[in-house]
Amino acid sequence: MQSAPACRMRWGCHHLSRSYDRNLSNIANIGLYSVSGHTSEGKTTGCFIHENIGDNQYHDFANFDEVPDKRKYLHLLGFYKKQLQVCKKMESFVIRYYPEYYQRLERLFALPEIFTASDYEYTTECTSLLEQDYMRKLVLGKVQLPKNTSVLMREVTSLGKSWELQQLLSTNTIFYIMRTTDFHLEDDRIIVKGLRNSELSFPALRIDKIIFEAVGRACERKVFEIKALTYLDESFPDSEKQNYIKVLWKRIFLLVDIGVMLPVTKQEYDRILLKQ
Repeated sequence: MQSAPACRMRWGCHHLSRSYDRNLSNIANIGLYSVSGHTSEGKTTGCFIHENIGDNQYHDFANFDEVPDKRKYLHLLGFYKKQLQVCKKMESFVIRYYPEYYQRLERLFALPEIFTASDYEYTTECTSLLEQDYMRKLVLGKVQLPKNTSVLMREVTSLGKSWELQQLLSTNTIFYIMRTTDFHLEDDRIIVKGLRNSELSFPALRIDKIIFEAVGRACERKVFEIKALTYLDESFPDSEKQNYIKVLWKRIFLLVDIGVMLPVTKQEYDRILLKQ
């Protein structure tokens, strides 16, 4: 059983009324006062984060993909709680690592239970199997699933993959990049289907067409780079070709972050093929 990452996380909601928000602030101040050495126990406090951060200058406090490898603390401060993509990442994070708690929230708010349409249960063992099953289906090209189930699988599987891609690119590890499911290109936008019939829309760039065509369903790293170079004019300077490849990978990093592409090591890719 894979344990949940050790991560301290506070959630907030920008829909709170101003008076309620002020009450929460008062409660927080009382809580801080009670542990700041002003009690009879003489407790002392320390800072978890020592840098001086200005108001609305928070960075990486909502980077769910870096947990637990690089980050141990998340807090949807200020503008983070107003970004739909961040809130969706948080939802996927809870589903993946705290599925029983997520089911309690569904029942509390009388929401349809998202696992009902699948063969999985609300356990960390099942969410881990769900991730493995989705990767297997992508590698084999057999992702024929009800939409709600495939979206759930993609959302859970995508967690942490942008961090994984970053690590793979920094080494000589052979890996594949694969397209996921439940998204489409629409004019100058990438439309990504989300849970509970939601959608996220992201700007599409001209190089996205090159990336998607070169990757196809799945493509090994070096093969992709060779294919991508064929899209250049003959007059394109040789000295700039490496920078062009770097730009493509930076864009793919963002595509992985929004869940429309996933990396997989050659070792894992070959293992899945052998087990089919």
